[in-house]
Amino acid sequence: MSKPENTSIIVHIHSEVFNISSYLETLSTNNASLSLPILRILKVRFINLSMYQTILSGCPNLYYFKLCIFTSEECLLNIPKHNNLKRLIIKVGDVIWPWNDHLFNCYLSCVPNLEHFNVHRLLYISRITDSFLNYDWLISIISIHLLKLHRFYFYLRTSQPKNINKLNTEKIINQLKETFLQVHNGQCQSQLIIECSFLW
Repeated sequence: MSKPENTSIIVHIHSEVFNISSYLETLSTNNASLSLPILRILKVRFINLSMYQTILSGCPNLYYFKLCIFTSEECLLNIPKHNNLKRLIIKVGDVIWPWNDHLFNCYLSCVPNLEHFNVHRLLYISRITDSFLNYDWLISIISIHLLKLHRFYFYLRTSQPKNINKLNTEKIINQLKETFLQVHNGQCQSQLIIECSFLW
């Protein structure tokens, strides 16, 4: 039996909080559309830009969105504006350097009224080089797309071997925090939060 080409998924819910994970696979495999105008809070695991676009277009009143992404995909979509999203949390699954921040242009260019934005990233402490110390912490993208942003928190989780000098690690962390404050000075309430764990 052939699958319908333009399936429309309409879900009747009575709660403002809804777990949409069970529908994402259907959306991606059946070329389906989504209609959840009542949905305001959404938390999902890994999605791509196509799913992101589908969710925003099908959830016009979405206020809070938490998601996970990989930055390896290309930004080939022009996503229509979503004016009601105010809080966005993006967790990045890549542990690489240099980071590919170009994808953030796609995720942020369509949410101009965002007020709170959190980013979670991973990095091995051994990969922090001079180039990373000059990283702009997304300020170039934020200053273009998020003019109404009130709060920006960047959560950086690092790992390092036990044999690395802890004093050097503390010095690097302090340098990162200083650079972050310099580039985000006066833009909005911004904070870099670093969690460092040790590997055996």
